[in-house]
Amino acid sequence: MSVMTTEQFDREASYRAALAIIKDWLRKGFITDNEYVRIDTMLARKFSPVWGAIPALRGAKRPEIT
Repeated sequence: MSVMTTEQFDREASYRAALAIIKDWLRKGFITDNEYVRIDTMLARKFSPVWGAIPALRGAKRPEIT
């Protein structure tokens, strides 16, 4: 069983924190669905998270915001 390194954990945490902000922007109407997807992809490339980027790199659509 592999364990995340401190560097991997930091990248994952930074990605998820940034993603939480852009989800809030989307919910508030500050950005469009297309902008959300573009920003998510840029964040995934920047932070290279271990788990968080998997949907973004597959070309996932924006999350359902309730």
